[in-house]
Amino acid sequence: ALCIEGQAAIFQMDHTTSLSDVVVGNKSHGINTAADLKGKTLGFPPAASSSASVGYLWLEELGLTNDVKLEYYTWSEGCTALKDGRIDAFMGSYANGKAISGIIEIEATKGVRCLSMDETALQNVYDKTGGGVGIAALTTENNATIPQGATVNAPANSGVVIFNGDIPEETVYTYVKCVLDNLEELRGISQYFDGFERYAVAV
Repeated sequence: ALCIEGQAAIFQMDHTTSLSDVVVGNKSHGINTAADLKGKTLGFPPAASSSASVGYLWLEELGLTNDVKLEYYTWSEGCTALKDGRIDAFMGSYANGKAISGIIEIEATKGVRCLSMDETALQNVYDKTGGGVGIAALTTENNATIPQGATVNAPANSGVVIFNGDIPEETVYTYVKCVLDNLEELRGISQYFDGFERYAVAV
């Protein structure tokens, strides 16, 4: 709302540096492709999150909006629900191609599969969002459950930093420069900074 009212400025990190929203399905529940989600229970990120917004678009493009039961969880709660068998699949995030810890644990203990999204559907999501949602291609290097040589396509969410509109441009510049100057230390805190230097763009 602040952005719409002209009271905020946005600094955007290109979607290739940010979150890939991947649906991980429980194979023992018959989830091997996105089409298998019909009639199933899908764990979703918090309703107000950007990942949930991407998920809604994903389901719409697959024609599953009214055919999937959604249950909303935090990241850790959703991973636990999938591990415990209370849901059939969960939409989790990969930051710069690296899975959140809960998904890594599930991959090690459960028979799960990352569901690939049709490239045409992804392109439609990209077009609808004006490029705000990109296309990520995950391989076995990102997820051991992806067969060698195979690719899982997923929507790639954008990461943004929002500044109050009365913040001087010089302050925004100083903030970004400080991040770039201290990337090594920041990478030790969060994997979200892995691609910042290469892809950071001002909007």
